Formats: sequence, structure tokens, C-alpha cells
Amino acid sequence: MFTPTRFAFVFIFCCCSVSAWCQPFRIGTEEQRPLGAVSEYYIDGTAALTLKSFLDDSSAYRFKKSEEGTLNFGPTSKPCWVRFTYTSGDTLRYYLAIGNTNLNEVDVYVLQENKILSMQQGGLSRDGKNSGSNLNLNAWLFELPQRLGETFTVYIRVTDQRRVILPLEITTLNEVIASSHHEDFLFGLYFGCLAIIAILNIYFFFYFRENIYLFYGGHILCQILINGILQGYLLSLFGNSFYFLSPYVPAIAGISNLFSILFALAFLDVKSYLSQWYKPTLLLIVLPVFNIILSVLGFYILTAKTGSYIGIGVSVWLFALGLAAYSRKVTQARFYVIGWGAFFIGILILNSALNQWLPVNTFTFQAAVYGTLFEVVMISFALADRINLVRKEQQQERQQRLALIEKQKSWLEENVKLRTIELLQKNKEIEVQNEELRHQHEELTSTHELLERQKQLVEEKNRDIGLINQTLEQKVKQRTVELEETVRNLVNQNNDLEQFSYIVSHNMRAPVARILGLINLLGTDNDPEERIQLMEYLKESTIGLDEIIHDLSQIIDLRRGSEMVLEKVDLEKIVQHNLSDLTDELKKSRAQVNLSIKAREIVAVKGYMQSIFYNLISNAIKYRDSDRQLALDICTSETASEVIIEVHDNGLGVNMPADRLHEIFHLYKRTHTHVQGKGLGLYLVKTQVEALHGNIEVKSEVGKGSCFRITFPKAVS
Repeated sequence: MFTPTRFAFVFIFCCCSVSAWCQPFRIGTEEQRPLGAVSEYYIDGTAALTLKSFLDDSSAYRFKKSEEGTLNFGPTSKPCWVRFTYTSGDTLRYYLAIGNTNLNEVDVYVLQENKILSMQQGGLSRDGKNSGSNLNLNAWLFELPQRLGETFTVYIRVTDQRRVILPLEITTLNEVIASSHHEDFLFGLYFGCLAIIAILNIYFFFYFRENIYLFYGGHILCQILINGILQGYLLSLFGNSFYFLSPYVPAIAGISNLFSILFALAFLDVKSYLSQWYKPTLLLIVLPVFNIILSVLGFYILTAKTGSYIGIGVSVWLFALGLAAYSRKVTQARFYVIGWGAFFIGILILNSALNQWLPVNTFTFQAAVYGTLFEVVMISFALADRINLVRKEQQQERQQRLALIEKQKSWLEENVKLRTIELLQKNKEIEVQNEELRHQHEELTSTHELLERQKQLVEEKNRDIGLINQTLEQKVKQRTVELEETVRNLVNQNNDLEQFSYIVSHNMRAPVARILGLINLLGTDNDPEERIQLMEYLKESTIGLDEIIHDLSQIIDLRRGSEMVLEKVDLEKIVQHNLSDLTDELKKSRAQVNLSIKAREIVAVKGYMQSIFYNLISNAIKYRDSDRQLALDICTSETASEVIIEVHDNGLGVNMPADRLHEIFHLYKRTHTHVQGKGLGLYLVKTQVEALHGNIEVKSEVGKGSCFRITFPKAVS
């Protein structure tokens, strides 16, 4: 019975057999064993040893016997030393061929009796050159001396940033070239096939607008790059230009894994058919991303180890995903399982060889190449099958559309016939209706002509009415203006009558009563001295009555506007004139007067302006605060339409609420009784300001002073 255990033994036996068969070499006419099997090696843990160290004290450093045809030191950055001894069988030119062109440094020393005959160098860090050969081949070549019958010892020192694999062979130049031509032809077919399929997938991506082709094309390009580096073709074709990519092979493999995961999710439609696999497969992306980051950060040895395990793990998971999709009867899974199975086996064999689980030989080292090629072919069949399915679906959809169009066409034809019959019937009905409409039109035409004539008559009447309305509107507007003016005059006269009534009933009655009383006293028998005193009282009462009559006369003149002669008034001269008239009072009060005359002229009544400033300045002096020096600010300014006058003092202020401050402009209104006055000045100021179509406002605060603000329109009618 063929069990998995037997299969494993047979598999390892085949790999080892291929190793022995693929690595023969010959010096002269003698048949040689694989060079790795007759070599010894030593790993320099200090990274400080030189050839002289081994020659001076050979007993201190024990070389180990190699048992493999190809030396595989695994992931290490430590220098590895290899030595072997050979005897020349003829005088032909032989070369030491090292089949791994990804090594960082290679130093080859040839000794005879502990004397160095030659020292040759190679490696990627040395511009991809070696001193042994200038040929552009997939191997490092180092010329070996050939002296018939003489024995030579060869020391090889190698280092690398990822892993050290050392396939050694002694061969002639013709054999290397012949072998290289054969391999170049086969790998040319391999890389050409992969490149064509990658280009086709990118073309299909732009044609079908599906990411699946982009993912698979990216995966193929990564495989081309990885195998081109591992097989040495990038170095042979482009020299050392791509040397920087060699340490990043695990990162490129990680990118390939990313593309593979995304391709599998889209190609197998995992989200629809295998929803329970979808999230775990997405989480699987973390592994290659982690390895890519480590590689970029420079952990080359670590990524060489982890990259192998991650590659195997991703391959196993995606293969299992394909099997699950196939079990769910997903059509495209059949080719995917076959192709990805081959790729998985190739990756498994290659990574087993790289991790020293299997010997390194031509079969194990190129297993991924075979797996990739088979996978690409099978997946290409799957993609072609998918394209055929898409075309069939499109063709079925096109046929369904054509059938629907034909059905709609038949339906439309039937409907057109029915509509044609209906339209013919409608046409007959319309003809009858047209005849009736023709008669109605003739009747309407005659009616219209009659209406037009009546319309003309109406328009003529409307024009006459319009003219009458315009005349009436003008008369109404004129009468309205006249009535408004009459109302204003009546209101003013009514106010005057109220004031006169108040004055007659209050102000004039007191002095008249005193005069009558004094006359009665004079009629009695009094002493001469008493009569003289009574005459003095009578004179004072008569003078007071005269002042009241004079004030009333002045108010009546203002109301009548008998002195309204408008002229240009120089405000600065008016202010200076009043300050001059009140010089003595200003000196007594130690007043500090500040002037700011920005508006110089105003069209007004000069006497009114003189009286306005006089009353405001004299009031500021009269009602000053005795505890501080009087500060009087007089300002004039203007805007586009107004002239503004402000008089501000720091006097006693008015002890009244703000909403009642307007009462100080009433006739005979007094707010401070401790100072002599009649309460007439501010009333005259307000009357004169309003006579000039102005407005006066006051702001006052007890203990801080008052501010009077007067505004006049620039155009005074």
C-alpha cells in the first residue's frame, strides 16, 4: 500500500539522486565526484579570520567534512570558508564555477605548499565583477592553475546578506558556455511565456476593467523578478544595476503573496461562495506585509527565515481555499486547484531546500520555476475559461435584448395599426368639427368687429376719465399739503394758546394781585415812610409784570417768524462774540473753554444763532459746580446733510430721569431754585432751533454735567 510515509522516502531519495547526477565535474580525464562532497568547510563566528589565520595555526580551526553535493549554510551573515585539494590531470585551462551569483562577497585563494599562487575576487558588492572571467554568465568563474601531476589547495571565503548556498564545480570554459546556452534557451522560453501572459493580463485589466487581471499580472511579474534574481539572469543581463534588489527577494515574494491572496479572493468570489473564509483570508495579508516591512527595515537574515514559512503558509491556505471552492461547485475552481497545487508543491520543495530540509540541487532549486510555469498555464486556462463565460453571458444577454426588441417591435407595429384606425376615425370627426368651427369663427369675427368698435369708444371714455383723474389727483395733493400746513399751524397756535393760558392764569396773576393789594394799601392813611416803601414794592411788581409782557412779546415774535431773515452765519464769530460778552462771568467762574470749530458756516437767522449760543453758555456758567473749575467744550461739525453743534459742561447736571429730560425745554421750567432765573432761556433755544427746522437733544448726569446737541439741515428753506 502506497502510504504518505513511503511517498516521503521515495521523494527524498529522488532528490538526493538528482543531486548526485546533476553536479559532476572532471579534471583531466578522471571522473570526479561532486565538488561539495570532497570539500571541507568552516563558519567564521568572529567574522575576523583571514587566510593567514588558517595557515599560521591550522590546528586551532577544524574544518568539517561536507556530505552534500551543494553546500548550503542556510540563512547567515557570517563568513563561510570552504577548502578542497585537487591534482591536475592535464594542462588545459580549468575554472572553478560557483553557480550562485547572488553572493555578496567571494574570495578565492589558490595555494601550493602553503604559498599563495593567486587571489581572485567576485561578488555583487564588487560591482558584479570577478577577476577570473569577463564573460556574462550565470556563475562566478575563477581560473585554476593546471600543472600536470601537481597538487593545489583552494580556499574560498563567501558572505551574503540573506543565505549562503554554494554550488561548486570545476569545468572548462567550453562546457560552461554550452551548458549556459542550453539553460538560457529554456529560461528564455520560461521568462518569455510568463512575460507574455503578464502583459495579456494587464491588457485584459484595462479592457475589462476588472482588478482580477491586475492582481494576477502583478503576481506573475513578481515571480519573473524573483526567479530572475535567484537564477542569476538579472545580473547576467543588466550587470550590477539590480544588485540592490537581491536582499529584498523576501519582500518581493511578500508582494507576490499579496497579489496571490487578492487574486484568489476575486477569482474564486470568496465573499459570495465561501463567506466564512473571507475574513480569515483578508487577515492572512498581515503576514506578507509584516515580512515586507522587516525586509525594508534591513532585517535580511530574519526575513530569509520568516519568508520561507510565510510563503509555505500562504500557499497551503490558498490551496485549501481552492479545494473548498471546488467542493462548493465553483466552476472556475477546477483549473485553480490544479495550477495552484503545482505552484504550492514547487514552493514547498524550494523552501525545503533553502531551509536545509532537502538537499540543494538542480531539481529542488528550480522546483518553483516548474511550479510557477505550470500554475501560470493552468490559471491562464481558467482566465480564458472565465473570458469565454463572460462572452457567453454577454452573447446571451445580447440575444435576450434582441428578443425583447423583436417583441417590442411586434407590439409597436400592432399598436401603430390600432392607432392608425383610431386616427382615421378622429380625422373624420375633426373635419366635422372644423366645419362647425368655421361657422362659429365667422360669427365670432362679426362679434369681434362689433367689440372692437365698442372697445374704441370705451378707450376714448377712459382717456377722458384719465385726464379728469389726473386733474383731481393734483388738486387733492395740493389741498392735502395745504391742510397739513393748516393743521401744523393750528397745533402750534393751540400750543401757544395753552402757554398763554398758563402764563395769564399763573405768572401774570401774581404780579397783578400784588399791584392791586399795594394800591389798596396806598388808599389808607399810612405814614409817609410806609407809603414810600409801598411805592417801592409797587414799582418792583410793575417791573416784574413788564418783564413777563416783554417775554411774551418775544415769544410771539418767534412764533410769527417776523424776524426770519436767512443768511450765511459764521459760527466761529458768533461763538467768539458770546464769549466776549460773557468775559466777566467766565473770569469769575475760572472757566476753561475749549473750542473745536470744524463747521464754520450755516444758513440761518443770525439773531437766533446769537441767542442760542448765549443762552447755552450763560446756563453753563450759571449752573456750574462750585467745587471744581468749570470746563466748557463747544464743538461744531458737519456731515453730508447736517450741521452739528455740541455744548458740553461739567456743571451740576439735571436731576431728572432720562425719559423726562425734555421737560427742561418747557416755558418757565426750572430745575435748580438756588440760582436766580426765570426758566425762559432753554424754551427760547428750543423755539429758535425748531424755527430753523432743527432739533435739540440733551444728556445730563447729576454731578458730572450736561451735553446739548443741536442738528440743523444744510438746506434750510
